[in-house]
Amino acid sequence: MSSSSARARIESLTVRAHAEAWSPRTDLDWWGGGPVVPAGVTAAAYVDSVSQLFHAEQASLRIAAALVGRLGDPAAEAFLATQVADEERHAQALRGYLERLGDVAPIDRHLAAVVAHARRADGPPWVQIAALDVMLAHEVMPLQQRRLAHGRCPLLRQIGARLAADDVRHAAFGVAYLELTLPTVAAAERAAGQAWLAELWQLWTVAVLARARPAGRTLHPDRGALAALATHAAALLRQLGLVGELSTPALAGA
Repeated sequence: MSSSSARARIESLTVRAHAEAWSPRTDLDWWGGGPVVPAGVTAAAYVDSVSQLFHAEQASLRIAAALVGRLGDPAAEAFLATQVADEERHAQALRGYLERLGDVAPIDRHLAAVVAHARRADGPPWVQIAALDVMLAHEVMPLQQRRLAHGRCPLLRQIGARLAADDVRHAAFGVAYLELTLPTVAAAERAAGQAWLAELWQLWTVAVLARARPAGRTLHPDRGALAALATHAAALLRQLGLVGELSTPALAGA
């Protein structure tokens, strides 16, 4: 894939982002009914699960904002500005939903470890783009959004649809940016980036598996879903020029 083709796709995604921009305040039906807790799930477990999605969106906002000015390409920077705005909207929408549930749970300690690892990255920006827009937006968030929005709540389904549409653009940008960047990356830098991404994946799967046992099982992916996700994500990274595997770790007592 040529650099001119990847850049043209990024420019097109930026145009789409501006055309598809939305407002949490006016483009969601906050007045058509409050949150609906899924059957078989306690209110506390539901609040906690949605809260973790909110904390993940806040972390995505901070990571994206920290990348501004570092991507080394004007087209990529223009798209990143739209992604920062998107991530802020996502956090606002989920915060509004949680306010209607009456509570926001603290960040789970396992998710906090994922966020801390992601924010400690001091390498080249392509590594964090791979984490944020390929591993997260392309692979992880669609799975989690589908599971939460599969319930009975029309309001959360509205929010999920908006987030999912934005994440499709973010994922497409991540792929295009890596196609633009990776051909010039030295082997040693590539290997270091791959190792960091594999560690991040391990931390995230530990976080999900820990929360899936036992009370949150209906809200969180199980080991089989995570293994399939790891296989798919690793195949995509290999297609982009990154080698290595993404594994699903064992948990004590699992």
